[in-house]
Order: sequence, then structure tokens, then C-alpha cells
Amino acid sequence: FVHQTAENQKYLFQFLIDSSAAKAYHLSLNLNSELNLDWEPNQIIDDLSPERLLKEFKLLELELLSKIRFAAPEDVEVVFNWANDKEVREQSFSQDKIEFEDHKRWFLGKIEENSTEYFIILSNEKPVGQIRFEIKNSDALISFLVSPDVRGVGWGSVILKKGIKQLSANRPEIKIVNGYVK
Repeated sequence: FVHQTAENQKYLFQFLIDSSAAKAYHLSLNLNSELNLDWEPNQIIDDLSPERLLKEFKLLELELLSKIRFAAPEDVEVVFNWANDKEVREQSFSQDKIEFEDHKRWFLGKIEENSTEYFIILSNEKPVGQIRFEIKNSDALISFLVSPDVRGVGWGSVILKKGIKQLSANRPEIKIVNGYVK
């Protein structure tokens, strides 16, 4: 929650609200100088608040510094390596190792399909993950993964957010995004 207290804060305040990084709250003092809030401070502010705020700002930084682009033929090897990562195979419905020629044929076909939106997420021009949507009517089935090099710092939520936002821009007819979790 944020509250603008000075004129020079208005642009930062508006950015935080518009980007959904924070919610506005408004203070009002009654004649007895009591603080009237529409929420209880102890429900929002506690001993873990610094850690939660730091996490949110780190996620915001990841999101602001990352880019999304369509997957391209030159991504075939990096996506192959990600897909064959031990943790990815363990979490996949099919746990069999993928052969490169099979992957290459599948990948090159997917990036050309009209019923697929396939994106690569970059940080400092380096791929950090991928997200794919299989389109059927007004629904999309999602599949995504994070590079083993950057796991555990919040990239999953950034990839989901950026991917769904890009899907919405490219395919406004999509109303539902589904995902299967093992």
C-alpha cells in the first residue's frame, strides 16, 4: 500500500498504482486526530514486511529489465537443453529423454503453427525461459519453463505475466488460459 504525501511523489505513486506494484490507500484524520484506515495495519505490516517488500521489488526489477520475443529457429538448442534438464524431465508428464532430432523437428514445426504462440523471455539479451500457448478456439493451453541457471529467484511468475500479456495483445479473442500441473 502506498500513499502520496508530497507533490514530487505523484509520478512514482501513479507508476506503482498503474503497474499493480502497489495499492493506494488514503488517510483521513477526524476532528479528534484519530487515524482512520479501511484496513488494520497489523494485517499488512508485520515482522515479515521487509522481506515481502524486497521480494516484490526484485520481481518488479526482473519484469522491467526483461524482454519477450517470438521463439525463432536459433532457439532450438537452448530450448532442447532446458527441456532435457533433469528437473524438467522429472516434472513432465513424459519423463523420457528427448532426442535432439525429434526435438528439432517438433520445435521448428511449433514455431510455424498458426495455432501456437511461442515466446522466449530474455534478460540482458540472454534467454531465461520460454512460454508456449496452444490455441483452440478462445482457449489457450500454457506450457512454460525457466532456465536452470536462473531458477529460484522469481522468473516463473515474470514469464507467466509477460507471456499472458503478450498473448492477450496478439490474440485478444483468447478468453481462457489453462495449464496442467503434475
